[in-house]
Amino acid sequence: MKQRLNGGFPWAYLFDSPGISVEGQLSFGEDEVRMYPLLADIAAYLAVIMVCAHVGRRVGPAKRA
Repeated sequence: MKQRLNGGFPWAYLFDSPGISVEGQLSFGEDEVRMYPLLADIAAYLAVIMVCAHVGRRVGPAKRA
C-alpha cells in the first residue's frame, strides 16, 4: 500500500486522492479535506496569535531615554 501525500501542520487535514487528482500534488479543489483537523489547525494558530498579542500588550513599547 502506497502512503498518501498529506498536508497541514500541526495536524494533517489535506490528503491526496490517488487516481482522482495529480499524484504528488495537493489541491483544495481535487483532494480530500478533513474539516476537524483543519479547524484544529486554525484554532491552534489563532491561540498562538492571541497569546503573542497578550504578551505584547503586557510588555508594552520600549521607553526611550
